Amino acid sequence: MLADDEAKRDEIVAKLKSVNIPTMVYYPAPLHMLEVFQDVNNYSEAFHNALSYCQRTFSLPMHPYLTEAEQQHVINCVTSQI
Repeated sequence: MLADDEAKRDEIVAKLKSVNIPTMVYYPAPLHMLEVFQDVNNYSEAFHNALSYCQRTFSLPMHPYLTEAEQQHVINCVTSQI
């Protein structure tokens, strides 16, 4: 899921958490900014969208055991926050 900005993402995540819908931010920083790559000349300016994406994205529950009712609940909660 992609929010408008980091503040909106944090707001949506907090509201989903309050109704027991788990979320996860898997990439809080772009890969080229990780410590493991600090000594690599990675031309960060070539990845100008990466930081914005990492600040706005989060994951919703997704697995084969979600019932249709659970899926609809997640959908309703997310769309009411957008």
